[in-house]
Amino acid sequence: MHDFEKFQGEVYVAGYFTQINGAPATYLAKLTGSGWVSVGTFNGRVYELANAGDSLLYAVGDFTQVDGNSAMARAARYDGNSWAALGQGVTGGQVYTVGIHPVTGAAYLGGTLSSVRQADGTTLSVARLVKWENGQWSAVGDFTNEPSFTRVNHLTFDAEATLYLTGGFVMAGGETVNHLMRWNPAFGVAGFGLGLNHAAPTPGAPGEKIVLTDSSLYVLGSFYKAGINQSMQIARYHLDDPATGAIVVDLGADTTACGELVLDAGLDDVDYIWNTGAQTRSITVSATGWYAVTAFNGNCADEDSIFVTVVPVSPVFATDTVAGCDEIEVDAGPGYSSYAWSTGDTSQTTWVNDNSPLTVTVIDPNGCVITDTIFAEITGYSPSATFTFAPDDEDQMAFDASGSYEGETYSWDFGDGTTGSGVQVIHTYSQNDTFLVTLVVENGCGTDTLRQTVVVDFLTSLTPWQAVAALRLFPNPAREAVVVEGSLGGQEVGLALLDLNGRHIWTRRVALRGGRLETELDLRGLAPGVYLIQLAGAGGTGYLRLAVQ
Repeated sequence: MHDFEKFQGEVYVAGYFTQINGAPATYLAKLTGSGWVSVGTFNGRVYELANAGDSLLYAVGDFTQVDGNSAMARAARYDGNSWAALGQGVTGGQVYTVGIHPVTGAAYLGGTLSSVRQADGTTLSVARLVKWENGQWSAVGDFTNEPSFTRVNHLTFDAEATLYLTGGFVMAGGETVNHLMRWNPAFGVAGFGLGLNHAAPTPGAPGEKIVLTDSSLYVLGSFYKAGINQSMQIARYHLDDPATGAIVVDLGADTTACGELVLDAGLDDVDYIWNTGAQTRSITVSATGWYAVTAFNGNCADEDSIFVTVVPVSPVFATDTVAGCDEIEVDAGPGYSSYAWSTGDTSQTTWVNDNSPLTVTVIDPNGCVITDTIFAEITGYSPSATFTFAPDDEDQMAFDASGSYEGETYSWDFGDGTTGSGVQVIHTYSQNDTFLVTLVVENGCGTDTLRQTVVVDFLTSLTPWQAVAALRLFPNPAREAVVVEGSLGGQEVGLALLDLNGRHIWTRRVALRGGRLETELDLRGLAPGVYLIQLAGAGGTGYLRLAVQ
């Protein structure tokens, strides 16, 4: 015997039998005052009955006809006198259960159904669940359109017209429900914690029967686990407790998280136990897997579960700090779809010129938003070289580089083959001449070089080249040209024309013939004034004074 139902004051029984108490009966019978009586002739077993307001009795099973009518395949309705078809019956799959909507009176059929036929002969494709109302078949929602939703073993309604199902399904409407669920157009699909046999969800059908009371749901079947509890074949889910009020735990839909996720059971003043062993309202998870929580408050409890896929994320920066001189280019690295720096830049790199924390937010290829911070440290600034020079009272040249910036070492080349070091140096030249002086300022961030021309014309203690005094310079004063002649010795002499500030106007080399100098100098273009003609040769350096008109 599979089911029984009271209809119009009499008890009807359904199952797999051909007689009852000795009286012939093919799979369905009723108990009357005179005994058991067969109700119709079915050619297959009847699995379940449903009373629709005591006006109709629905029967479903694996029969293909009733009283010889093949339109009553797997489903039929009885008004107390005769059987009638639902359209032209179920044409694909089996029907295991039937329930009546408490408001509309519609009949809901569940099983492995794949198609039904309307009264006009048209075929309607369905997915394990179908509704018969006002002489028409129609599908029920779309939550059964999951690959793992293979069958409905039993269905029933509560007083608020919420539909409860158990059977062979893991997912429903995108939610993980594991063989036990409820559905209402107002809130959609909801599971009962981890459901049945959640540790190894398969397309099997561990739930066989649901019984509802005012405060509890009872489920029977072949399962070994209900929620987080070991439970063999029967389990109770507490829906409400009049003393403490309802507890509803909702962890939300299965989700994907980047790096980690905080799961919050959302209730205060209750006790918790998670499948991780935690007993807090919320937990932080960083590994992919099932997470379930049960909340307790007096005699009331609720549980929920969620499958979290954790996508690993890596920090943007490999170190906590980045150091450099002057201005640092900070690189977040390639491979991200977007960049947002605290500097306002939106490219892979940004620049910073002070000591400060620097934050970047990126989106990686998995769509994960990652924010990371690095501290920029300016270790120093590049040096800048500058120097001044002036002769002192002892015929020496004083050099001063104290105006340079950020120098650690100061290296000098005085242009006469000698060198020195220090911020301020004194150098003694051996002769009046023009020298190219070089200063190199250096620190940990680099070097800077400055070269300046230094004219030394203040040395009075040097012995003049005596041969220069014997040279003739004529005419003097001169206007356009002047002739220099006389004996010097050697093969050549260097000539330079200087103004009284020591500025070189021109220089040239002149060959001597037999040690004798004879050359004419072009003075055109010179402003009137006093000039010096510098002669440098094997005998030393000497000067002739020239007046230009």
